Amino acid sequence: MSIITRREAIGTAALTATGIALAGNAGAAAAQGAGNTAAAFAGKHTPKPLRFRLMTNCQTAITRT
Repeated sequence: MSIITRREAIGTAALTATGIALAGNAGAAAAQGAGNTAAAFAGKHTPKPLRFRLMTNCQTAITRT
């Protein structure tokens, strides 16, 4: 039985976690496909105006007493 140092154990765990993460991301990217990009990222996004009225100086949102 060989002695495993803390540095070797952490290095092995880091490499294993990296491999699992990369394998998971590769599967998700392949399942998503290249043609399923959102319209906003394809340059087809048109912003909608916000639904609120501009208040004039004589109108206030909070009435003071």
